[in-house]
Amino acid sequence: MPSYVKIKRSKIPNAVPNVNQIDTETLVYNEIDGRWYSKRILADLTEEIIFVGGGAPPPGESHARAHQINSADDHPAVAEPDRNKLVATNAETGQIEFVSKYQTISEILTGAVDGVNRVFSTSSAFMAGKIEVYVNGLREIYFTESSDTTITLDEAPKNTGFTDIIASTYTLKT
Repeated sequence: MPSYVKIKRSKIPNAVPNVNQIDTETLVYNEIDGRWYSKRILADLTEEIIFVGGGAPPPGESHARAHQINSADDHPAVAEPDRNKLVATNAETGQIEFVSKYQTISEILTGAVDGVNRVFSTSSAFMAGKIEVYVNGLREIYFTESSDTTITLDEAPKNTGFTDIIASTYTLKT
């Protein structure tokens, strides 16, 4: 049996739905703020609204302020061994905290969307097994990693009045 996601729209600035307005199969898009919201049920069966993405986080929401350190000019207090690692600044203490030595990239893949081509390329090399592919925003699981910069879809995306968008999120190869 197919599962569907309902989409609701709002045109009220800074409007965030409450748990009584949507169910777990609904996404809410605020057209003014460009933000997406959903509802989730926690382990203790309480419900909460979560900010899914788009736009800046809602007022009062914390968000990671992560970046890559490339030189002593970025953060003079960072020692040489910590450079080229992904870090975040703790909003409360102002201290730099290690997040990861890996960097994640999200981008639109290059390749012809013509109903025939199945090969698409990333702009940078990715780590094997560390790429997610999306066709029109839906995660694609039927593809092969052809090289560290290309993937091959099992089925060619169509171009019948609506051009499919092929995107990916991947971990950069170090």
